[in-house]
Amino acid sequence: MKLAKLGLGVGVFGAMFASVMFLSVSGCGKQSESSPASKAPPVRSLLAAPRVKMMEESTGELTRRYSQGADGLEREVAIGFKDGCQGFRYLGGTTSGGQPRLTSAKEVHRDGSSLIFVFAEDGKTPVKCTAFRKDGTLATVTDFLEGNVVKVTTFQKDGKTEFSEETFHPERFVEKVFFQEDGVTLRAKFSARGDLTFEFASFGKDGVLEYQESSAPDGSGGLIQDVITVFGNKGRSNLYRQVWVMPPGEDKGQLQSLEEFFDDGVTVRRKFAFEIDHRSSKNKATGCEEELFSATGVKVAVKRLSGDLQVLQETTFKNGNEEAGTVKHAQGEGGTEKIEPSHLLEPASGNAQQLEELMFAWRAEQHNHLKQLLRQ
Repeated sequence: MKLAKLGLGVGVFGAMFASVMFLSVSGCGKQSESSPASKAPPVRSLLAAPRVKMMEESTGELTRRYSQGADGLEREVAIGFKDGCQGFRYLGGTTSGGQPRLTSAKEVHRDGSSLIFVFAEDGKTPVKCTAFRKDGTLATVTDFLEGNVVKVTTFQKDGKTEFSEETFHPERFVEKVFFQEDGVTLRAKFSARGDLTFEFASFGKDGVLEYQESSAPDGSGGLIQDVITVFGNKGRSNLYRQVWVMPPGEDKGQLQSLEEFFDDGVTVRRKFAFEIDHRSSKNKATGCEEELFSATGVKVAVKRLSGDLQVLQETTFKNGNEEAGTVKHAQGEGGTEKIEPSHLLEPASGNAQQLEELMFAWRAEQHNHLKQLLRQ
């Protein structure tokens, strides 16, 4: 529910996907410093004096400087943009018709950050975009893969250690992986389809699972159901599991059920089902049913509770399903059930918002003049 409220669904990611497709952000694919995409395009041996052309106002450019290579063909075009950025087209190949073919391009921004594009054999389709920060460190690498899949890797401030990997698939499906400071150990995982369906997991410093959340429409009148599990015993056992629902038009979830586990982390010890009046604006249960189980998983009792957890009725069971007896209590005479207060609240969701903010902070400023760089 927290992730949905933080805007981490594919509504945000879908917009990011569109921007990545047009290279207004950069990134992705594991990349070492020695890989071709992380280096500046090679300086070519150029002949003759460059030819300079003054550009029309509508192009967004001031000048173009054309230089020839040793083969007499145009091999480099330097572009001065009106906004103060610079661009370079490198034509290192030839088309089937013998004309120069665009193989790579570079864009340098006013703050010193830069983008390097690598193109497919058609000289038009980007296959990789590498972004560098103004201090020269690697910020992001974007790989454009088959099937309209885009993969984006963001690097930490040293420009060498991975911070996150994002994979954008068609049909508004996105996957994200965040890493600890070592760039290898898992910190968080996220996947989303559309605006309302997602899964999220966060891990401790040692990579051990601590928190898991999944959200999807529950199929009953548009309610969003959010299942949260908090783990203990180094990720090997469940401490408790919550189910939250968000009524249509509301921005705050309501606790629908709570399961607490025995020390084995598998067997349910108590299960609470809260009755909620979705027509009410109050985020409070009107009643509750509590099921109690033995360490072997056999139901031993069911209690009827008020909204403030006072015991109103208790039914005991034999052999899990045979009623042994029922006792009713007047208000205030049956005692009150105790629940750990934190189990009734939404737990922290692995600092998901902080991870997103940090990821974008480590990206380089990008103006993206790709359309002009592609223009001959």
